[in-house]
Amino acid sequence: MTAPTTAATRTEVADAVAAVCAWLWRGGTWDSSALRSDHDWHEVADLLDDHALAPLLHLAAPHARPNSVPAAMAEPLGRAYLGALARSRRLVGQAAAVASAAGQAGIDLVVLKGVAALLWLYEDPGIRVVSDLDLMIRPERLRDMHALMLSVGYEMNSHTSLADAEVGANGYAVNFIRGDCADVDVHVQLPGQAGRCAASRAVWEDAPPAPGGLAARRLNARHSLLTSASHFAMHTRELPPASLKDLVDIGLLIDRHLPAHEMALAVSEAEAWGVADDLRLADGAMRTVFGLPLLPDAPNPLGLRDRASYVFSRRDHTSPALRPAAVPDIYWKRLSGIRKVGGLAARVEYLWRLAFPAAPNMRRRYGRAPGQSLAWPYVHHFGHIVARLSAGLAARALAQIRPTRRAP
Repeated sequence: MTAPTTAATRTEVADAVAAVCAWLWRGGTWDSSALRSDHDWHEVADLLDDHALAPLLHLAAPHARPNSVPAAMAEPLGRAYLGALARSRRLVGQAAAVASAAGQAGIDLVVLKGVAALLWLYEDPGIRVVSDLDLMIRPERLRDMHALMLSVGYEMNSHTSLADAEVGANGYAVNFIRGDCADVDVHVQLPGQAGRCAASRAVWEDAPPAPGGLAARRLNARHSLLTSASHFAMHTRELPPASLKDLVDIGLLIDRHLPAHEMALAVSEAEAWGVADDLRLADGAMRTVFGLPLLPDAPNPLGLRDRASYVFSRRDHTSPALRPAAVPDIYWKRLSGIRKVGGLAARVEYLWRLAFPAAPNMRRRYGRAPGQSLAWPYVHHFGHIVARLSAGLAARALAQIRPTRRAP
């Protein structure tokens, strides 16, 4: 379905999308001013699907004003919800199996991101779409975890390596794959910008048990917020930008688990972790999209144009920011990781893996079946890297030569 062409229609549809998302932390009530029966609700559903939030409309629609959401949409929305529910249950079962094996081997785990949010923040597991499993271990147990994953039938994805994770490349993570399961990313530091500092060690001291009976831990509310904001900021600097799903997670954290005194502690920790700018980026997005501030009187460094610019950004494949985004820090991190790789041959191999990931990884990323050509996916992937790095280098050069304003 094509996107609405008029600015007014885009604004109205974006308002409806935001109202559906915010329904979760409004205690199951609607912002009725954003709902109209003459909305193109198929368009609303498509946009929610762009942000991996389609199942949410299935649960929210029955609570809307009568006749707001067409009854004919009940069946397709129900299918989307049941599909997400089945996948979520499989991932929780997969997480339980890995956590149980790790526990028997004496390896501590922290469950991160999607599965942690699914088990802790969402009352209905069919709402939160999850694509993979993210776990964090203590750095000194990485090789033990590698042996464990091999023993239970996983193999290490050839585009990652233990050496890369140990020196900080590839997000300090190793990716494991198994044909009948979702991918498992094993991190030795927190993902995103938060992983650049000692925060990864600090979270172990205050990580409560994971919900759902998993033999693992989760991040506490403050650390979940900072990690979510850091992950959101990292992806918002890329195209397409971060999903609204990330902001819904943040909204639930703020609404249910972070009273004012805890939020004040989170702000202090953000400064100590070096992720205060990431938290401000998340605050700017939450203010613009949902009208929900995280921080008091904070400027909007993301410079979002308006709500519609973010809701449609993944479809338009354009940045919603008024200012061009810098090159994602993850690009620089991966490139700078070469300094920790010894030997010319190893460095060439390292750069080759960054530019041309292994074929199985490209097939999953671009949805190519065995036997289908990977020529275009590789061209697209390499072109994206070149374009982003070129834009970033140009932006840095302009910043250096642009005259600074003198103080009066």
